[in-house]
Amino acid sequence: MSRCLLVGLCLIVPSFVAAADKLELQKGDHICLVGNTLAERMQHFGWLETLLVARFPEHDLTFRNLGYSADEIDGWENFNHRLRSMDFGSFDQWLAGSAPVPQEKKLSPRDDGKVRANRFELTNTRADVIFAFYGYNESFAGEPGLPKFKENVAKFIEHVRSQKYNGKSAPRLVLFSPIAQELLDDPNLPGKESVAAANARIKLYAEALREVAKATSVDFVDLFGTTDELFRTGKVIMPGARGVTIERGAPATINGIHLNASGDWIVGEIIDASLFPNQKIPNLEQRSTQLRKAVNDKNFYWYNRYRVTDGYSTYGERAFLKFAEGTGGYGDGLSNYSVGQRELEVLDTLTANRDQHVWAVAAGKPAPAKDDNLPYFLEVISNKPGTLPGGKHEFLDGEEAI
Repeated sequence: MSRCLLVGLCLIVPSFVAAADKLELQKGDHICLVGNTLAERMQHFGWLETLLVARFPEHDLTFRNLGYSADEIDGWENFNHRLRSMDFGSFDQWLAGSAPVPQEKKLSPRDDGKVRANRFELTNTRADVIFAFYGYNESFAGEPGLPKFKENVAKFIEHVRSQKYNGKSAPRLVLFSPIAQELLDDPNLPGKESVAAANARIKLYAEALREVAKATSVDFVDLFGTTDELFRTGKVIMPGARGVTIERGAPATINGIHLNASGDWIVGEIIDASLFPNQKIPNLEQRSTQLRKAVNDKNFYWYNRYRVTDGYSTYGERAFLKFAEGTGGYGDGLSNYSVGQRELEVLDTLTANRDQHVWAVAAGKPAPAKDDNLPYFLEVISNKPGTLPGGKHEFLDGEEAI
């Protein structure tokens, strides 16, 4: 079956991309993506999630993207390789959907009954399956950095396997290599020699991931080999039950390494075909547009929850400032924390409601998302009350203000 995008990419899915074993997805699985920018940007295009939900419409799969630019594989224990705002939440806390109030003793008496003991209770992470995308950032250490990288990969695998993020069992783990760097005809981007050198470097780290994954019997998908051949030759022809030809008719990245929508589709297809090599997705052409729209709508709310603006004021030190409501200055009123956490609960609920919508669309019953269950916002009285009744302010439009 051939498929074409309007941008000029045609694809028949590959079947021999390396994986240790066939991943089995089960009904109700929670799948969490961790890793660098390759993982993070997937939520903005939605192809991988769309393909897997379309493949298993009866499974009601829950996806949460925990990717973050510049993350490295030892970030679970090395803060410098997983940089976050104060009290963002640890690697394990996010995957387990369990984290306490960071500085509970600093809460205001007015916060009592308004704050959850587990601030990640509604995130719906609790990972059954983890897709881990690492290796590109680490590759800048070059050949001398390989021994340490392999050691970090092995420690990461051992650590993740020792956890029960879902409260029941160790997660099923899949490691993904970095993609190759694409040579683009742009004088502002690296030229032929630089790209060749970069790919020689990235290949070392892709092979290191493969080696450790094989030694530890972890599923591994080689995104480097396929994308490298695609970028170099413009086409990849692969044998297999699903028959494969990928033709590159337009750039797959915005800058050689970060995928655009077309590249995200290609990589999503490669991953799907790698994990499920002998099974086509029924009626994908007819279903993918509406399903991907539902997926991306859900991911919009999740992104704004996971990457909430100004974390230092939401869960860090400034979150525990208490205000004297209506009087100006600081006092014993509500804290930033209780107000901000309630807003995050609303975003969690908006996201979960759209999980339901995604499942409905996948099942061919596209019921609209319902948001009649949102938590109420906490009312905050202004420290600088206005002249209107109740201390409200008069807001002027542009002409009135002038």
